[in-house]
Amino acid sequence: MPIIKLNGEYSSDLGWVHAVMAYPDDKQLRDQFFAVCMEDVKLREAKTQQILPVSTETLRLILEAPGSTEFNRMDREKTKKAIVAGNILASMYLMDKFSITEPSMNKAIFVVQKFAASATYGDGSEIAKSERMVREAWSQFHSVAHLWAAVELNKAYPYAPKNEIFSPKYFHDFLGVAASLYEFGISFVPLRAKIKRPILDPNTSWVLPDTVLPQPLESDRRPIKMEKILKEYRA
Repeated sequence: MPIIKLNGEYSSDLGWVHAVMAYPDDKQLRDQFFAVCMEDVKLREAKTQQILPVSTETLRLILEAPGSTEFNRMDREKTKKAIVAGNILASMYLMDKFSITEPSMNKAIFVVQKFAASATYGDGSEIAKSERMVREAWSQFHSVAHLWAAVELNKAYPYAPKNEIFSPKYFHDFLGVAASLYEFGISFVPLRAKIKRPILDPNTSWVLPDTVLPQPLESDRRPIKMEKILKEYRA
């Protein structure tokens, strides 16, 4: 299983987690993204005219990386798809937590489609609504769905103020929620699944280190909007 290695230094850990979330299956882009992030942090913290040491490996990664405009565009597009995958896992997690009858991938996809019909991304563009596009997003980002689900879960069940989820104060809460969602994902098998296996593959999903303690959702507030949507579901 791929492990998200953390060293306890906030900027480094945040940069690496972001790189894994955006590029879970592309080592080259993941390493390039992380290298660019780390050198950008050093540059912003440096004094005027200060000489900054850069390793030959880091320099190679930066020189071969896409330009900042292209990286930003790629990051936006990756995020749009990854959010969909996160919402699928978050939906199944809530169905199971609140004992909604037979949580399943199909029900979660149905919920995501219904939510997408009346929502947009931050830039105003439409969220993927077709079943094909939703399943494609899951296929590309299921290995990090627990991380994105932790982001999305904060919108309905806040554990951090809006826009502060990745701040130094709340970053470890985010990791704890993601670890809890990972535990759910690698253990939950839908009742009517044709192939009896958990919704997250423990062999391919990115796992957080043992130092990150799972932080399960403690709220008793039911997901009323989701329950209302599921009343329309037909298998």
